[in-house]
Amino acid sequence: QLEERVMNALAFVGLEDKKNDAPKTFSGGMKRRLNIACAIAHQPKLLILDEPTVGIDPQSRNHILSSLKRLKEMGTTIIYTTHYMEEVEEIADRIVIMDKGTKIAEGTLKQLLERYKDTLVYKLYLEKFSSDVEKQLSDIDGVEAVEQTEDSLKITVSKNDDALDKIILLLVQQNCHITKMETEEGNLEMVFLELTGKKLRD
Repeated sequence: QLEERVMNALAFVGLEDKKNDAPKTFSGGMKRRLNIACAIAHQPKLLILDEPTVGIDPQSRNHILSSLKRLKEMGTTIIYTTHYMEEVEEIADRIVIMDKGTKIAEGTLKQLLERYKDTLVYKLYLEKFSSDVEKQLSDIDGVEAVEQTEDSLKITVSKNDDALDKIILLLVQQNCHITKMETEEGNLEMVFLELTGKKLRD
């Protein structure tokens, strides 16, 4: 049974073909995957991982995240600590944000975004626009920021202000043809920074 579980664990993390190799010859990513194989060989119901993807190559990182999603689907409960918000967004069912050892927020990704993100970002693709239009947009009540990219304008507005109608009206009046519009609700990193502050820490 031990041999069978060892081989299953190695196969799970993509190291089955390295079963006869010494770990000292492994790359950092392979060693991290071996750590996970050791942690799941006894088929635990609860797995606790502390920043398992720090300092490893993108391929190993992707494989680890895929493996953890499979473990979750198989019924393993995973407590996962990380500073990489995109990983949390990808794999977590429930999120706890900690600051200075204290829990300051908890919920699903959708709940946290709705509760703590107080801005929306509209990305408008325009055929043409002038710097004067950009300034006029900035003067609209509720508009917090206007950022120009090569083919679009990113306009950040307060959720509580109904600024979109005024934005579109202004663009129509200025003969700016809107080819496409996207809405960004924000992401977990924005929520984290709003809750914990943006000041650098030692």
